[in-house]
Amino acid sequence: DARFRVTRKGEWFAAGAVAAVLVALALAASLEASGHLLDDDAETVRAALAERPEVDDRILPIVARRPTDHIVALLIGAALEARNPQAAFRWVSRAMYLSPTDPQPHLFAADLLARAGARRQALLEYRLATRWGAPPRQVLERAAARFSDPRDLFLAVPEESAHEVLAFLVRRGKAREALEWGARRLEADPDNPRILHVMAEAALRTKDYERLAELARRRLALEPGAPEGYLHLFQALRAKGEIEAAVEVLKKGLARSPKDRRLHLALARAQMNQLRDPQAALETLKRMPLSRGRAARAEVQVVQGLALAALGRTKEAGDAFRTAVRLNPRAVGPRLRLGDHYMALGDYAKAEEAFREARRLTRSAPMQAVIDRRLETARERREALEAYRKARAAGLVPKASP
Repeated sequence: DARFRVTRKGEWFAAGAVAAVLVALALAASLEASGHLLDDDAETVRAALAERPEVDDRILPIVARRPTDHIVALLIGAALEARNPQAAFRWVSRAMYLSPTDPQPHLFAADLLARAGARRQALLEYRLATRWGAPPRQVLERAAARFSDPRDLFLAVPEESAHEVLAFLVRRGKAREALEWGARRLEADPDNPRILHVMAEAALRTKDYERLAELARRRLALEPGAPEGYLHLFQALRAKGEIEAAVEVLKKGLARSPKDRRLHLALARAQMNQLRDPQAALETLKRMPLSRGRAARAEVQVVQGLALAALGRTKEAGDAFRTAVRLNPRAVGPRLRLGDHYMALGDYAKAEEAFREARRLTRSAPMQAVIDRRLETARERREALEAYRKARAAGLVPKASP
């Protein structure tokens, strides 16, 4: 097949037999994860291919006995990919013929065609894989490994999944590019709430708050009950310094979606950080529906701890911060807040311990610098306190008058 012609001898053999086996095993795992249970025959084929990526006497009888089994054909195609892409494509084509609505053969065929330079055919197979149930995010990850032009990525998924391409660009750190392509998409489909939502996320990443407010309002005009729209509009107004208007937006959102935990938490934080009203923040948290997620519950405990500390309820604040650490031990924020709590109490040794744990958990250089400054301050104050206690024990410092 001309689509699989190579220009350098051995180009398709570079991965070798080991890579072929890994591909086959990975495919088998993927098939099982997607609900395809591998029976004894399929396991025999997989084991044989793991030993030697060739269709030998152990595999041929199974193929003859089960000529309509597309899973066996797909496993064989995966194992042959590195050594014989033409043969691999024939087996994958057989799998597509036997089960045209299974997305796995289409995905595999798309990868093979993309490697062979058959761009249009590859993008068509990616689109068919999405149409038959492959997650758009997975399809785009695989397509982006071969095609970098966003126009190709839009062709790799159906029209109704165009917002997934924009979200993919945002995740890749290309928020401005997502805004440009999103604007083009809105010209043809101006009332698409999913595109408006992803563009709002991109505007937030680029700190384009005027555009964020515009996109959020357009979203809410289409879907007045969308909590994300209220959150985006709140973030835009807060960034512009319109605090009271921002808080009113959250209250309107809660009137529409009273059970949305994100709106409750955002309102409590705004009451705590912007309005300086810790009692109102606590009341908002009390009305907030309970979450089963440990990370979400930890966030609530942190805000509750800050509010309690601001009200002078120190013991309860410490309990809240410690609870947050127990609920989400891998999170940096709760440990930082716990360290700050110990600093306020003058327990600098425990503060250092909390900050060190937070430092160990983060890989962000800016956050590491912030924690390092906290650690240095805690160390200096601990050493100063120890020196003072030693001097006082030695009678070098007069005791305070009663």
